[in-house]
Amino acid sequence: MQPTSGYFQIVNIRIVCYNFYMQTFLINIFKLFIKLIYAILKLFPTKNKVVLISRFHNTTSIDFKLLKKELLNNDPTVEIKILNHKNNSLPQVVKHLFLEMYHIATSYTAIIDSYIIPISVLNHKDDLVVIQIWHAFGAIKKFGYASLDKADGRPSKMAHLLNMHHNYDYVISCSDLTATYYQVAFKVPIEKIKTIGVPKMDYLQNIENKWNFEEDFYLAYPNLKQQKIILYAPTFRKNDTLDNFKLFKDLPKNHTLIIKKHPLDKTIYPNNENILTDVNFSSSDLLFVSDYLITDYSSISFEAALLNIPTFFYIYDYLDYQKSQGLFIKIKDEYPTISFENAEDLCENLINDKYDAASYRNFRNKYLSNNKNITQEILKLIERIPNE
Repeated sequence: MQPTSGYFQIVNIRIVCYNFYMQTFLINIFKLFIKLIYAILKLFPTKNKVVLISRFHNTTSIDFKLLKKELLNNDPTVEIKILNHKNNSLPQVVKHLFLEMYHIATSYTAIIDSYIIPISVLNHKDDLVVIQIWHAFGAIKKFGYASLDKADGRPSKMAHLLNMHHNYDYVISCSDLTATYYQVAFKVPIEKIKTIGVPKMDYLQNIENKWNFEEDFYLAYPNLKQQKIILYAPTFRKNDTLDNFKLFKDLPKNHTLIIKKHPLDKTIYPNNENILTDVNFSSSDLLFVSDYLITDYSSISFEAALLNIPTFFYIYDYLDYQKSQGLFIKIKDEYPTISFENAEDLCENLINDKYDAASYRNFRNKYLSNNKNITQEILKLIERIPNE
């Protein structure tokens, strides 16, 4: 049996090596192909145009909407092209790839909120400015180069082959401490990271947006006007179970739990008079009407901190998550009074309104800047607008 076992180990190693070399070969062919196409596209003149690209959203994000509005306020003649493509089919991906290359080649600025292959792989015109605003206020869990080769991270060989997160002129951060995390995740020098904040911070701090949302929300849910609302917005997990929600079955009558599922979460959660799963509104907007937030490693905790909403970190898989993904912010160690691995303890603190507000203020002060007019400040990074 021993020789047979050794034989299969050798075969498996050979298969892995073969797959790696084939993968490397195909990626290099792909890169060469798009570089040739892009070289032709760069012959087109640069227009008075800004392209905004997202691989995180299917629809235009608040960040992009605010940037577009401010760009047009500054220059009504500027052309704005927004490209959103998340979870598309292969033909759509190919279509978007060519659209991205064309618009990047003919724009004076590209603003992105995720990893965009043409931005990182291709050689651009010298006058193109690339701004990475990322799609979150910060990072609790590791990503990018900080999570390479972890169970839920990217393979390092693939990341290097595809030049992951290269060619950024600026990376936008919400705090100086977060900038140090981004330095690792994006593999960029610290001087390229600007602690400005993201446009969505302007949106959340605008009281009119809160009033407008409250009107829409209570039209949809008139029975919740007198309720204390708990928003539950967890990170997506492949193998979650309903056992994690057993604590919510005995909520007081004046409390309502709103579950905001991750788009990839297929779990069917229980609905009753105290629990509902919302599909009408975004998790960010739901913060406008929430008295508490329960989350885990999601960046929504930073949004809640901006709005001073008491947040409980429900981290029942804390040790496993550190192994599979990795954490920039070790929540349990830094904020033990508002972090819970046990559901019953969390529920007891929430229902009895026992909350360490000082600890959460510390979280807010460490990870969020106090900047205003953020959208305008980001656009100041664009130094020149070319003539037609």
